[in-house]
Amino acid sequence: MARDHLADTGYHAEYGARPLRRLLQKRIENELSKRLLRAEYKTGDEILIDYAADGDGDKEKLVFVRREPEPIAVEWSPGTQAEAGPGRNQQGSQA
Repeated sequence: MARDHLADTGYHAEYGARPLRRLLQKRIENELSKRLLRAEYKTGDEILIDYAADGDGDKEKLVFVRREPEPIAVEWSPGTQAEAGPGRNQQGSQA
């Protein structure tokens, strides 16, 4: 799991959270920024980050997987808020 790998790799008793912060910036923030600039992701995408190692365990990498979020079911009935108008509640008085 990516979280465990990053925590193990970034922890240093003497320096506290600084090495972990640098690791997160280098391995996740920078990589996500590059991918956003290349338009690999769009607004609303969910990005799953996982950890993978080769068979020997000497080569490791974080894997970024784009998932489209599941649609959210929203109940809506026409005429409720639209009739009230902006800045007013359903009874017509100021909100």
